Amino acid sequence: MKNTFILTVLFITSSAYAKFEYRPDWNVHKACGKDSKQKKDYCLELIEIGSSNQNAKPILLIPGFFQNAYIWDLLPEKGISAARYLSKRWNLRPFVLHVRGIGNSDYVSNTNMDDIAMDDIEIAVNFLKKKSSDQVYIMGHSQGSITTQAYLAGLSKCIVADCFNPAEAWSRQKKIKAVALLAGNTAMSVDRDDNKLDELANMALFIRPAFRFFDEIDVKTLTRFTGPVSNLNLWQWLYNRHNTTKEARKALYTKTVDSTTNGILFQFAEGVRDRAIKTRSKLSYPAVLPLIRIPVFQQLYADDPLAESEATLKDNFHRIGSSNKEYEVIQDRGHEDFFMNKGLHSDLDNVLHFLIKN
Repeated sequence: MKNTFILTVLFITSSAYAKFEYRPDWNVHKACGKDSKQKKDYCLELIEIGSSNQNAKPILLIPGFFQNAYIWDLLPEKGISAARYLSKRWNLRPFVLHVRGIGNSDYVSNTNMDDIAMDDIEIAVNFLKKKSSDQVYIMGHSQGSITTQAYLAGLSKCIVADCFNPAEAWSRQKKIKAVALLAGNTAMSVDRDDNKLDELANMALFIRPAFRFFDEIDVKTLTRFTGPVSNLNLWQWLYNRHNTTKEARKALYTKTVDSTTNGILFQFAEGVRDRAIKTRSKLSYPAVLPLIRIPVFQQLYADDPLAESEATLKDNFHRIGSSNKEYEVIQDRGHEDFFMNKGLHSDLDNVLHFLIKN
C-alpha cells in the first residue's frame, strides 16, 4: 500500500514534458477530424512501421494505457518488434495509432476512453480506408482493445448525451474486415484472490480529489522515478520477468511510456469498482457487446491480472454478438510478454491466421 501511495503521488506531481522522437525509418502520417464533444478540430498521428509493400493489407494497431508506438517496435535492432513481425511474416502494413495526447498527436482536454472510441478510431479507420480499397483490420491491446469494442458497438454523441447507436455500429463495422482483441476486458472483472486491481482502484478513488487540478498526466516523468525499481515485484504485473531481458524491460520504461488523462485513469478505477467500464452517461460497455457482429478473435494471457482469462471470457468475450468469434488463452504469459521477446511474437500467429482467413 505504501508503494502504491508513493507512485500515485508521483503521478500527480509529474509535469515535465519532452518532445516525442521518432525512429528514423518510421513513416509518420497525420489524420485530422473534429472532436464530437467539443466541436474542435484536432489531428492524430499514425505511425507506419516496417512495410515496404504499398499493396499489403493495412492493419490498425492501437496501444494500451499510456503507451505509444514504441511498444509495437520496441527494439528492432535486436529483432524485437511485433509490428515488423506482422509485416515480414504476415505481409501486413502496420499503422500504429497515437490517440489524442500520445506522441505528437494533438491533446484534447477533458478526454476519456469514450472520446477515443467515438472519434479517434473512426478518424484512423477512415484514413486507412483511403489507402486501401479493402476493409481494414484492427488489433487493439489492453485499453486499445477496450476502446475498439466501444467503437464497434457504436458509441456516439447523441442528441442529449453519449449513446450506443446500433446504426452507427453497423456503419463502422462495414469498414472492418476482422478484429483482434489482445486482453481488454470491458468488465474489468476480477476473480482471483491475489489480484491487486481492487486495491489499486480503491487507492486511486480515495486520492481522486488531489487530481482535480490535473487533466493530462505525464507518465513519462513518473518513469524517471520508477526506472531504478522497474525489475521489482511492484511492476511485474506488466510481464513475466523470465520471459523478458533486462534490455527489453529498460526499453519498455524508457521508450513506450507516454501520458494519460484524469478522465481515463478514473474511468478505469470506476470500471474496476463497478465491474464495468461506463460512459460519461453511465452506460455499460460490456452490456452493448452483443452489437458487435463482425469476426472477432480475443487472445488472453494466463498470468495477466489486468484481464484475467476466465473473468474476461465470462464477462467480455461471451457477450460479443458475432457468430464468428474465437478465443485463445496463452499459458505462462503476462500482459505484455509478446511485445518484449522476439521469440514470443509468434504468440500472435493464431490471431493473424484468423484475421487473414476472414
